[in-house]
Amino acid sequence: PPQLGTYDGKSDPDEHIDNINAILDFRMVSGAIRCRLFSTTLRKGAMAWYQSLAPRFVSSWRDLTE
Repeated sequence: PPQLGTYDGKSDPDEHIDNINAILDFRMVSGAIRCRLFSTTLRKGAMAWYQSLAPRFVSSWRDLTE
């Protein structure tokens, strides 16, 4: 089965999000779960960015990906 790739902040973030969307659309995964899975793909600078967000900043997959 397709694997979610990792993202460290050095490549195109839109490509990473497109990859996640393609895999999770295929598996019919909802937005709330997408947000949780997304955070598991982040490494280094990208994880530091994610951890710096205000606690309730991310309220939906759309908020996170815009």
